[in-house]
Amino acid sequence: MTKVFDEASMRRSVRSMLTDSYDLSDVASVTCPSEQPVEAGARFDCTAVVDGEPHLVPITVRDDDGRYEVGYPEPADGDDPPGT
Repeated sequence: MTKVFDEASMRRSVRSMLTDSYDLSDVASVTCPSEQPVEAGARFDCTAVVDGEPHLVPITVRDDDGRYEVGYPEPADGDDPPGT
């Protein structure tokens, strides 16, 4: 049986990372796809509403123990952030 991430726990963890580590103050919600495998090297995106706009948050699974990296959110529509 393949081990998968707990979706609710991941949502909380990603939201915490965005507000605490990336210092984003207006993170309204985070959604992550269900049934994502705990498998080193796997990648997927969560979606976060930041400042009222949807952003993709890249997730990279670091190891088979469930450690993962939360990337900086990028606008979901593919536009570059202002000033870039």
